[in-house]
Amino acid sequence: MSIFGSRQRTRVLALANQKGGVGKTTTAINLGTALAAVGERVLIIDLDPQGNASTGLGVDQRPISTFDVLSGHATIMQAMVPTPNVPRLSIVPATSTSCHSSARLAPPAGGTIGCATASPP
Repeated sequence: MSIFGSRQRTRVLALANQKGGVGKTTTAINLGTALAAVGERVLIIDLDPQGNASTGLGVDQRPISTFDVLSGHATIMQAMVPTPNVPRLSIVPATSTSCHSSARLAPPAGGTIGCATASPP
């Protein structure tokens, strides 16, 4: 059973690129919105520490974030937030706390991870 119910076929699409500014967030928002508009149920998982996909979809309140899910303190179901303007489109939002998740979950061998200071959304 999927997180959306008894759907028989679940598709997972990942948008990833190490380079910044190539349109990953914009593509995720637009693709998710388009799929929801044609009747698909869509979940976007925002892993960007800045939370731009969450902000772009109008999700301002983020009591539970992707960091909480990745660290085992919450489930995806608990973190999932329906978007206010697009039916059938939900998001697991990110917060600036997510910025430090990679350091906590998998510290690099002999290295450090730096994160820019960001105000919580």
